Amino acid sequence: MCVGYEDNGKSVMLKVITRFLGLENVSSKTLHSLVKERFATADLFGKLANIFADLSAKRLQDVEAFKVLASGDRISAERKFQDSFEFEPTAKLIFSANTSLKPTEDMENAYYKRWILVSFNLRKYCFFCKRPIVKDPDLLEKLTTDEELSGLLNLALISARRLLAKRTFVKSPTTEEVRERYQRLSDPVKAWLDDRCVLGAQYETDKQEAHSDFINYCWDKRLNRLEINH
Repeated sequence: MCVGYEDNGKSVMLKVITRFLGLENVSSKTLHSLVKERFATADLFGKLANIFADLSAKRLQDVEAFKVLASGDRISAERKFQDSFEFEPTAKLIFSANTSLKPTEDMENAYYKRWILVSFNLRKYCFFCKRPIVKDPDLLEKLTTDEELSGLLNLALISARRLLAKRTFVKSPTTEEVRERYQRLSDPVKAWLDDRCVLGAQYETDKQEAHSDFINYCWDKRLNRLEINH
């Protein structure tokens, strides 16, 4: 799940992956439809990835179905007016969202361990030259030329060879680390309150000052920022 504030490059990233894999190899079902709608999972058959942008933050009603899809376990699918069939889905589920889906308080670790969280936080200044970053409206076209996609394939092959040899990703966070990060991404205000605030009837502070501290906290922790609702 690519998570971050709007206009941070999430959609560009997903479109690059889609063009890299080929439109015919990608489905585009929402996660909620995959676990709820009767005929949705059939669209995963024969696909390399299911890619959907701007995922809703509302809670999943069927976590068990999500876990099966994410693990690639054998499932039963059905197309409208056709017989059901069984297959093992090979499509990787790739989504983007402003905030991660709301978890329940008692959400089990088996849910969190199936997520790889990628934070998208556009920097104000270039990490190397320190100049202000200017968004490029033509970035997608520049990244998806035949030459660039060929170079991306070479990088993917190098990474795949290393992954097959080591049988694991270089940086694999623990389930507890994913859980903590996921919960912070889903509720940045609570994360800020837990880390930066002392609550009590005897305390008060300036709204603008508190919001400024919250924004700086989100920048530092790479969390989604919320503006004041005037």
